[in-house]
Amino acid sequence: MTLANVPVCEALFEYSGVQFENDSERQVAFDLNVIALGEIAQVLNQSSVGNYYRLQGFLNRKSLKSVKLRLHVTHITTI
Repeated sequence: MTLANVPVCEALFEYSGVQFENDSERQVAFDLNVIALGEIAQVLNQSSVGNYYRLQGFLNRKSLKSVKLRLHVTHITTI
């Protein structure tokens, strides 16, 4: 919860898959830090490890002085 009683949820998502670049297959794998506020935070908090999700949102720095990015989730759906 924030000081204004808005629910907050932070999580780490893992992605691995194949993308195509210049007509070639490329293996892609990474971890993605995410944060959600409000109703989306409640949904994210109830999600289960091992399920697949489609996340939508925007990237921003973790803090003003950080160079690390995290995804601010605005929509989440189970795949």
